[in-house]
Amino acid sequence: MKKYLMIALCFALFGCVGPPEHALSRYEPVIHPDQRILLDEFSFLPPNGENWKGMSPYEIYIEPSQFLNYLQTWGGSSMKEMGFKKRASDQNRASDEAEEWKVIATKYEFFIMDFANEDDLVEMANRAYIHADKMGLVVLESNSSLENFNGMNCVRSNGKLEGGRMRGPKALAIINYKQGLTCVHPIHSNHVISLKVNQAVLKGQTPTNIQNELDPLFKSLTIINKEKKENINE
Repeated sequence: MKKYLMIALCFALFGCVGPPEHALSRYEPVIHPDQRILLDEFSFLPPNGENWKGMSPYEIYIEPSQFLNYLQTWGGSSMKEMGFKKRASDQNRASDEAEEWKVIATKYEFFIMDFANEDDLVEMANRAYIHADKMGLVVLESNSSLENFNGMNCVRSNGKLEGGRMRGPKALAIINYKQGLTCVHPIHSNHVISLKVNQAVLKGQTPTNIQNELDPLFKSLTIINKEKKENINE
């Protein structure tokens, strides 16, 4: 099943229906890192550390017609997504060269597909590496493993890709260190949650280790029963 692999390319190639521009700029400081976040029936904690900023979830709908040139059948998908970001505090570096971290949490609901098949789930979790060349990236390292986490079948992945960032007329070589956790709902196998972290570092620099700030995000992922949502939001 290859249909879902086109999601990562949707915005660049087809101009999918997505969030309004103002939604992407509304990053606010994370004040309560112990306050759980809900994306439908999935729940997790934000990164725990200084200078993290987050934005509210927004919803995206992917039109079936946007994939007809590549696929024979597409049932459509809705996505709820939110993000966090943080930049290095080293003031000696130009801002375009500063190390930065981005976290994207995406909850997918596929209309006619499911991910009960582990091979499909692995392929979905690794689509950034599979289609790296289409995004102008070179895969340097990648690996993934299946695991059962909090009652969900999940894929834990990490890797390293090389890309670029423009600074005026000059292109800077950037290394992107990626890690992710992609899990399927144990009952509704067309519901998938993806937690992805990208750490962008100027090539030749040693990446800062902030895993202790990211671990709460990954370790806290769980499923919330609908009847318990009200209690969590109180």
